[in-house]
Order: sequence, then structure tokens, then C-alpha cells
Amino acid sequence: MILFRHMNILVLMSTYNGEQYLQEQLDSILKQEIIQVNILIRDDGSNDRTISLIKRNIQSHPNRIFLIQGENLGYARSFTKLLEIAAKKYPDYDYYAFSDQDDVWLPQKLFRAVSKLEEAKIEIPHSPLGYCSNLTSVDSRLHIIREKVRAKIDEINDISILLNPMCTGCTMAFNLKAIQLYVENGHSYLKYHDYLMGIICFFLGKLVYDDESYIYYRQHGGNQIGTKFTFSQRMLTRLHYFKYGESNVIEKICKEFISTYRESLSDEQLRNISKIAYYRKGMNRWKLILSAARTMKSFEMSLFLICKILFGKL
Repeated sequence: MILFRHMNILVLMSTYNGEQYLQEQLDSILKQEIIQVNILIRDDGSNDRTISLIKRNIQSHPNRIFLIQGENLGYARSFTKLLEIAAKKYPDYDYYAFSDQDDVWLPQKLFRAVSKLEEAKIEIPHSPLGYCSNLTSVDSRLHIIREKVRAKIDEINDISILLNPMCTGCTMAFNLKAIQLYVENGHSYLKYHDYLMGIICFFLGKLVYDDESYIYYRQHGGNQIGTKFTFSQRMLTRLHYFKYGESNVIEKICKEFISTYRESLSDEQLRNISKIAYYRKGMNRWKLILSAARTMKSFEMSLFLICKILFGKL
């Protein structure tokens, strides 16, 4: 326990018009137990009172909160900027963590993450290490909707990590090596920063998944597909995105991942990632459907994923 009291964690937060819930989140981060925590915030062009709220917190907690004001890039690019800044200006922290602006963390969240990462470091030192966990879904007033959002994951393999993204950014923590691999390779196609960080750690180092939840994951008007919605509402939202949203996101990410990290991947990893990167060739689509059916834990996710594969929208 004494060892962990000397652990320094830098929380990376991107804000955008977040004044409504931001104070609760900042308070919960600053109240983390045992671990020493600082917060690096990049504001993504807010036009409400988010900036003034952050500045008041900086005055109340000098040398614990740092603010960067930037232009609007969208959340994935904004978090990528944070990773670039962390690698360049803040390389001396033991670990780093992503944070959204509207959740609430339980006091043990970072201690739990660091404990798991320290165990992984013993197994594979000098490698990219990542941690993610389950979530507790709550409404806007923090009333619990579901204790655990994700079904228990018995096994993580090359196919499941790519088809069933389990790394929700707000639960993630990782080491500097993971950040360096992320930022040094410059990704021309970037849709989800947390998905990319998760597969970097999984394929090139170690990714630890924790079935326990240490975060209240707030569901409100800004969430597109939330656990507070019914099955039919979630499917209608997914079908709308299926029709009008960007296609082939996972396919594009897998192709770029292969081209970027080919030399660091094993032959088996390359074969498995290629199954998704080139699933529209020949009989690969049907083989992937069989793999997907075995990988997905729920009927809902299986149905939607199979539809995406069949129609070439993965």
C-alpha cells in the first residue's frame, strides 16, 4: 500500500460544453484514494461556461489541474492531442488514464487500475500495458440503471477484441509505452481513440480487463445508444447509424493497424486481423460470420454484427 502512495497518475480529459456535469467528475477524480492524481484537460472549443469552471478549479487546486484550450477537433482527435502532449511534456508519470467530462468515479477506481497494471508489468516489463473495466450505468441524477453494463467476459481473443470493443475510454488506464506506440506512428484514419489504444495494448503488450465496475457511467441526452433505452429503441438507433453513419470503420482500422504494426505482430495475429481487414474477399465474409456468432455474448449484438458483415458495413 505504501508503494502505491507514491504512484503518480495523469488523467487525460477532453471537455466540450460540459458545464452541467463537469464539477462532479472533477471532484470524484481529485478524491481518488491512495493514488496521487493530476488532471490534464484539453477543451475542444467549448462555448458555454466550461472554461471558467475549469479555471476556478485550477485556482482551488493549484498544480493539480492543467488546461489547454484548443479548436474543435472532435473527441477522438482531441484525446489524441492529449496523448501527444502527455508523451512530450509529461513523460514522468507512472500511468495515465482517459476521462470523460460527465461521469463519476468511485474512490478506488485508479488504485484498482494501477494494482492490475503493476501485476501485468511484472509479467511483461517494458511493454505497452492497458487496463479497462466494466461500467455501472446511471441516469443524469446518478440513479443506477444497471450495475454492470457488460456481460462477464470469459476469454479475450484476437477476433473478439476487434469485433466486440470492450475498452470504453472512461475506464481505461495505460503506461507511457502504450502512449508512445500510439502517437509515434501517426494514424491517418482515426475514429475511436479508446478502441485503438485497447488493441495496441492487446496485440503488442498486455490488456487487462476487470469485470468489476468503479465508475458511474452517466446516460443522458448526449448518449446515442444508452443502456437506459429499450431493445427496440437501441436497434432503431443502430439501424439509423447503419444507414447514415460511416461505413467500414473496423475494416479501415484493421487495415491501418496491419500496415502500421506489421513487424511487431505474430503470424497468427496477422492472419486473425486480416480476417476482418479483408472480410469482403471471397468466402471470408461467411467465415467471419461464424466467428462472430461464437464471439458475441448477446443475441442483440450478434444480430447487429452479422447484419453489418452481410451488408459489408463492418
